[in-house]
Amino acid sequence: MFTGVLLETVKLLRTLRDKVKKVEQSHHHLEQTLHRSPTAVEVANYIGLTTHEVESIMKDSLMSNILSIEEKSNRHDGGKEGIGYSIPDQTSIIPESQILQEEIVIELAQAIKKLNKKEQIVVSLFYFDELTLQK
Repeated sequence: MFTGVLLETVKLLRTLRDKVKKVEQSHHHLEQTLHRSPTAVEVANYIGLTTHEVESIMKDSLMSNILSIEEKSNRHDGGKEGIGYSIPDQTSIIPESQILQEEIVIELAQAIKKLNKKEQIVVSLFYFDELTLQK
């Protein structure tokens, strides 16, 4: 049952995405031809839809950001094609962050060494052994 609902949702999203793409392409083509931004009526006449349908599609496209992983990006820097290559990997370690983290650890260790012996023990018990004054 869940699979059926999921498949229907994917079909609806694909249909919406196709409609949005068709309207955007038509809008761009008319913009190039007319040398101005076309009206919804002009786009509707060009595609063969009603003005209400075009306005609804344009509104839906503003409310949702539908991307295809295979869709080519606008990058011209020789990078990989497709938007899927620009999705960040949240599990990978960024070198800059790792270096900053290591520097913070070194600075904290130096600051703790400047404390007297009793203060060092308190810090160690509180942060490393997770002991507190509460029972």
